[in-house]
Amino acid sequence: MTISSGRLRPIWRGAPRSLTRGRRSTPVEVVLQPLVVKRLYGWNYAQTEHFVGDSLVSRQFCRVHLAPVPDGTTLIRWPTSSSRPVWSG
Repeated sequence: MTISSGRLRPIWRGAPRSLTRGRRSTPVEVVLQPLVVKRLYGWNYAQTEHFVGDSLVSRQFCRVHLAPVPDGTTLIRWPTSSSRPVWSG
């Protein structure tokens, strides 16, 4: 599934050409799922990185599988890169 840059641009506050150039970013589902786990268990970012990395079930839920778990700083930056809230409540 591909998101067109025209639909993504209104919520992205990055550099103008960052959607088409530069290094590849972490897929959205690989960042969003650990944020859901963080919220469900009340963990901080470091705990989320540690516990998702330790649990095979959490790795499968977060769609990380055998790849490295996103770093805590990646998890911190992602919700702030959007002008809209990731979730409310």
